[in-house]
Amino acid sequence: MLASEFEKHDYWRNFLKKVSDETPLLTSPGEYVTLDKTAFEGFKIPYKKGVLDVFRNSRQSIMLPLKSGGVIALAQITKANVKGNNRKKYNLGNVAEGVIAFAMTARFLSKNRVVTHADVWAVLNAVKKKQRGTSSKELFKSPNAPHPKMKKPIDDDVEVTVNLALPNMEMLYSDAEEDREILQNLMDPCISYANSYEIATAAKIMYENGVKDYIEIIADGIGDETGTKVDVKLLINGMKNITIPGNMEKGGTTLRLTQISLKKDVNQFAQVGGWTLDKMQNFWGRILGEDITTNSAVQQIYEKDTAIKGGTADNVAAVMRDMYKWGNSRLQSKLNDKRWLENFVDTLDHMATYREENVQLIEIKMKAGEYERYNFQKLKVALVGRPDLDVPPNLVLRSTYSEGGSGLPTVKISGTNKNNNKLHELIQFRHKMEAGTGAKPKAIRNYVEKQNGLAEYVG
Repeated sequence: MLASEFEKHDYWRNFLKKVSDETPLLTSPGEYVTLDKTAFEGFKIPYKKGVLDVFRNSRQSIMLPLKSGGVIALAQITKANVKGNNRKKYNLGNVAEGVIAFAMTARFLSKNRVVTHADVWAVLNAVKKKQRGTSSKELFKSPNAPHPKMKKPIDDDVEVTVNLALPNMEMLYSDAEEDREILQNLMDPCISYANSYEIATAAKIMYENGVKDYIEIIADGIGDETGTKVDVKLLINGMKNITIPGNMEKGGTTLRLTQISLKKDVNQFAQVGGWTLDKMQNFWGRILGEDITTNSAVQQIYEKDTAIKGGTADNVAAVMRDMYKWGNSRLQSKLNDKRWLENFVDTLDHMATYREENVQLIEIKMKAGEYERYNFQKLKVALVGRPDLDVPPNLVLRSTYSEGGSGLPTVKISGTNKNNNKLHELIQFRHKMEAGTGAKPKAIRNYVEKQNGLAEYVG
């Protein structure tokens, strides 16, 4: 952050206002943090002399308190938050769709070696020249391995398409130093994915097969977001599955090309908006595997809680607390039911991937510079075992109800491993309301969120 910016009073006022409003601020690692506004009460605007000199000379050592606890260096709060420009706030998770597409493209251009940041930047800068508003596309040529019987060199076509909402597209192709620093950090987990066994194997097959292939990588963040969970597609000659040649490891088997449902450092992988009975059928009804619309206990909840005097937010909160308590109570009779457990895993899988062909949930973790691959069907083995292979289940589930500081409910499902008695938090269902005007909420959502222990059973 340039200290000279703090000489502009509007800049500093803008910063303090965002702190006061508890607006999440973008940091150079590409994450958002909320500062503790109580620590800034009565703070005066610094002038060029005195206090400002401290900011100029000691940006790395000035530590600002976080609302969630801990501190962050002033130098990590990016200028883009408060310098007063009119650029709309981008979503780094959506930007990541473009970055991982470029990393995969680089891997198919460098088919016999791992890719680096420089390779990804080269692809990004080439595609950037073809940007037209929210769309960008480029066709690359990728040589096959030379072969004595090859009369002339054969090139594969590698086409990458990235379509994103304009703020995300502007961030992806930004020349600003801070933006490029964020992109550089974002590349680490994307490069790790591009160098993974699956992509490396596919690239090697394309390199050694001696025929012309058409490789498509498509990141479409503005297409049909309700009809598919796929954020990044990979197709080879129009197919999602290719055969591994017999002279390679695992030869003769099928390589399933993962179609990516992408998340970035986020637990939420599904949501149902609203709070009416039909919405709860789409949420708790699906989770429980029941038609709850005709359940007398549920109907009584709505009749009782919607009669409460007050605004819509009061009614919603009351209904949701009772609905989540009821849902948690119903779970107690199901957590040991083999048929329900199988259907429950299928429901989670559908929520994460819509059960489309080869779709998997991929989470990129910026801090670790790695990615996590989630296959929910693996959870089924832990819950119900594999009788055909004499593999018994090893997880015993339990669910708990709680309310957050806002008084809104959460139901969490955890599992105890029979072998070591270790408890793993797996999934939680959480209700959230965003404040609106008066007593009317701006948004009402019910989230399905993975917890820290889930990766051990679906990764």
